[in-house]
Amino acid sequence: MSKNSTNPIIIQDYIFEINNFVLQDSIKTEIKTQISNFEPRITLEDFLLVEDLHNIEISIYFRLKSEPSELLVFEKTLKRIR
Repeated sequence: MSKNSTNPIIIQDYIFEINNFVLQDSIKTEIKTQISNFEPRITLEDFLLVEDLHNIEISIYFRLKSEPSELLVFEKTLKRIR
Protein backbone atom coordinates (compact mmCIF):
# COMPACT_ATOMS: atom_id res chain seq x y z
CA MET A 1 0.00 0.00 0.00
CA SER A 2 1.54 3.26 -1.03
CA LYS A 3 0.54 6.59 0.45
CA ASN A 4 1.24 10.10 -0.69
CA SER A 5 4.05 11.26 1.60
CA THR A 6 2.75 14.81 1.67
CA ASN A 7 -0.37 13.68 3.51
CA PRO A 8 -0.38 12.40 7.08
CA ILE A 9 -0.20 8.64 7.38
CA ILE A 10 -3.21 6.65 8.49
CA ILE A 11 -1.71 3.54 10.09
CA GLN A 12 -5.12 1.90 10.38
CA ASP A 13 -5.03 1.49 6.58
CA TYR A 14 -2.24 -1.05 7.08
CA ILE A 15 -3.63 -3.00 10.01
CA PHE A 16 -5.57 -5.60 8.01
CA GLU A 17 -2.90 -6.18 5.39
CA ILE A 18 -1.10 -9.51 5.33
CA ASN A 19 1.53 -9.61 8.07
CA ASN A 20 4.94 -9.97 6.41
CA PHE A 21 8.33 -8.30 6.30
CA VAL A 22 7.46 -6.32 3.14
CA LEU A 23 4.47 -4.73 4.87
CA GLN A 24 6.56 -4.00 7.95
CA ASP A 25 9.18 -2.33 5.79
CA SER A 26 6.48 -0.26 4.05
CA ILE A 27 5.06 0.91 7.37
CA LYS A 28 8.53 1.79 8.71
CA THR A 29 9.44 3.69 5.57
CA GLU A 30 6.17 5.60 5.55
CA ILE A 31 6.41 6.61 9.20
CA LYS A 32 10.04 7.69 8.81
CA THR A 33 9.09 9.79 5.78
CA GLN A 34 6.18 11.36 7.62
CA ILE A 35 8.35 12.25 10.60
CA SER A 36 10.91 13.79 8.30
CA ASN A 37 8.27 15.79 6.41
CA PHE A 38 6.07 16.92 9.28
CA GLU A 39 8.16 17.01 12.45
CA PRO A 40 11.39 18.95 11.91
CA ARG A 41 11.92 19.41 15.66
CA ILE A 42 13.07 15.82 16.20
CA THR A 43 15.87 13.52 15.16
CA LEU A 44 14.78 9.95 14.61
CA GLU A 45 17.13 7.48 16.33
CA ASP A 46 15.45 4.10 15.95
CA PHE A 47 12.19 2.53 15.00
CA LEU A 48 10.75 -0.84 16.01
CA LEU A 49 7.68 -2.55 14.66
CA VAL A 50 6.42 -5.82 16.14
CA GLU A 51 3.35 -7.59 14.82
CA ASP A 52 1.41 -10.62 15.89
CA LEU A 53 -1.97 -11.93 14.77
CA HIS A 54 -3.95 -9.18 16.50
CA ASN A 55 -1.61 -6.26 17.21
CA ILE A 56 0.97 -3.93 15.76
CA GLU A 57 3.33 -2.48 18.36
CA ILE A 58 5.23 0.60 17.25
CA SER A 59 8.15 2.15 19.15
CA ILE A 60 9.78 5.31 17.85
CA TYR A 61 13.00 6.43 19.54
CA PHE A 62 13.90 10.05 18.97
CA ARG A 63 15.63 13.14 20.30
CA LEU A 64 14.36 16.68 20.39
CA LYS A 65 16.72 18.94 18.50
CA SER A 66 16.36 21.45 21.33
CA GLU A 67 17.46 18.80 23.88
CA PRO A 68 19.63 16.28 22.01
CA SER A 69 21.04 14.57 25.10
CA GLU A 70 17.69 13.03 26.06
CA LEU A 71 16.44 9.94 24.23
CA LEU A 72 12.64 9.76 24.14
CA VAL A 73 10.30 7.00 23.05
CA PHE A 74 6.80 7.05 21.63
CA GLU A 75 4.98 3.74 21.90
CA LYS A 76 1.68 2.84 20.33
CA THR A 77 -0.19 -0.45 20.05
CA LEU A 78 -2.80 -0.87 17.37
CA LYS A 79 -5.25 -3.71 17.79
CA ARG A 80 -7.10 -5.60 15.14
CA ILE A 81 -10.69 -5.99 16.20
CA ARG A 82 -12.31 -9.25 15.22
